[in-house]
Amino acid sequence: MTVEKVIRKGCLLVALPNSVDSPVEIFELPHPSNNESKKPIKLFVHDDKVYQLKIKKFSKGCDYNCSRDLVNDKYHYTSDSQTFKSTFLINEENRKDGHILEDGSILYAEKYDLTFNICGYYYRNNKVTSEDLAFITPCVPPALDMDTNFYTSSDYQEKLTNNHSENWEKIPPKLWESCLGKISHTVEEAGDKYYRIEPQMIVEWLLKKVIKINNNFPTSLKIPKSLPEDIASSLKCIMSCNLLVSLIPQLAYQDLIRHESSNLNIKQCFDSYDKYKNETLQTERERELLIKAAMSTAIPNGTKTVKKQPIQKAKVVKPKVAKGKGRIDGFFKTNKT
Repeated sequence: MTVEKVIRKGCLLVALPNSVDSPVEIFELPHPSNNESKKPIKLFVHDDKVYQLKIKKFSKGCDYNCSRDLVNDKYHYTSDSQTFKSTFLINEENRKDGHILEDGSILYAEKYDLTFNICGYYYRNNKVTSEDLAFITPCVPPALDMDTNFYTSSDYQEKLTNNHSENWEKIPPKLWESCLGKISHTVEEAGDKYYRIEPQMIVEWLLKKVIKINNNFPTSLKIPKSLPEDIASSLKCIMSCNLLVSLIPQLAYQDLIRHESSNLNIKQCFDSYDKYKNETLQTERERELLIKAAMSTAIPNGTKTVKKQPIQKAKVVKPKVAKGKGRIDGFFKTNKT
């Protein structure tokens, strides 16, 4: 293989859908989770569908596998945290026609539901600094959108363009109206439709997402086989909800996990798993206390202690010496006749 061209550092390879055969305009919208640590998302529209551009770093592992990659010494970096790996782009029909990208990353397009960003606008005052805060109920709930008026689809789009991001105007009206209708209460008057975003409608829309994930649960996510069947089912539901955390605001997530429905009772799943976890933890604590108690009384595993037998010392008998009146008393004896 011979590579005759080198692309400068900073260029990226972008993988687009096969249907894209003409230039597309890439634009940004604020991240739907309202997480201040996350950058705006990159989007483009093609054939009335929205695509998100994501980055895949072949020369860098994900945060989930960070510890394992560190132990296996899988990735290597320079002193300024830049990766050593590069990307080779080869023309299969002409192996000499190739390029080297001084970055082991590519951008790829994935279908995206713009409703997430409309949801983010509704909860725009609910900002967090890290994703972990999404699992915590805020002590002081932020003010929500108190506008109770109904708007036409075009008026609503103009409202977001003026108050959220000017790039909302890049969304085709038909596509915008379809996304808006998923989380809005709709009324029709004189042949015109009017919309108002409702928190309950947002939860119902998110519930459908959770059910879809739950029914097509990723095989890469493992659920412990030791769990009882009902607890395993509850954990599966919880994990399905948590997969949406990175895309929805904190309050939307908190409303979702408290939702009760005949289709999927999310609140019951969380309560059941928490109860099982607490009971298991209590059982483990009681077992540890029993072990400590057994060790402190020197009765491990129910065995009896063996008392040491005292060692009897042998008595030494000293011979008695006859007592007399002098040294030679026994030599001079009187003979009796």
